[in-house]
Amino acid sequence: MEGKLEVEGDSSNVISWVQGSSIGPWRLAKFLDEISSMCNESFLSFVHIPRSVNDLADRLAKSGALSDTVYSGLPIDVASTWEVKRLAVPFLKCECLVFESELGEWELPGILSFLKSSPDLETLIINITRTITFDDYDKEFTRTYDFEQREYWKMQKSPFPCLVHHLKNVEIRGFMGAVRDMKIGNRGLTIAHKKKLKLVKFLLKKAFVLEKMTISLTENLCFKEAAKKSALVMKIAQEITGYPRASSHAEILFSYI
Repeated sequence: MEGKLEVEGDSSNVISWVQGSSIGPWRLAKFLDEISSMCNESFLSFVHIPRSVNDLADRLAKSGALSDTVYSGLPIDVASTWEVKRLAVPFLKCECLVFESELGEWELPGILSFLKSSPDLETLIINITRTITFDDYDKEFTRTYDFEQREYWKMQKSPFPCLVHHLKNVEIRGFMGAVRDMKIGNRGLTIAHKKKLKLVKFLLKKAFVLEKMTISLTENLCFKEAAKKSALVMKIAQEITGYPRASSHAEILFSYI
């Protein structure tokens, strides 16, 4: 019926209460009666969605990400799945997001999806570390969707509310990786470095009120001296400082720890 609102929920108990197939708690009787009357008048209907299908929203709700001002441990894998399938991530009220990510090809859609859904975001922190990626456990998904990173970046034309109005601080930790990555990279930028640089370039170009971007080259004190002597570090620093910035006040800082 036209104009009818369909409400989806992953709690089978709640759905059965509002549908009248079972009796709900007495303290909710008044509210359940009102909802049932609207269902009878064909204003809305309720549909049960298994929690396994509603994985992202369920994990966000349990973690408190829908209400807390700071949240880490975001399920990037599920968000990437939603983004590639053109499904919207639930809006988050976070002012600070902390990601644990390798910034792999299949993780970037999830990160950008969370940015789109966090309109009040002021601080973004990305800890670059080895994580389980789509390539590790979902071969069928990657074959089905054949994600093309270059085309994905070109598609990001619509403004992100947080980038336009609120994002002021960005910190990327462990940018260079291990010593071996710096030695290999001295012969030129690796694919991993190029992926990270694309995200940095995107943020600088889109964040209109950005005040500071801090790039910590390594979190390991043992790598500090190697990073200082790396020709690749200088090359990357020069490239980043040459990127266009939407914010005239944006400051880029490089740290070895």
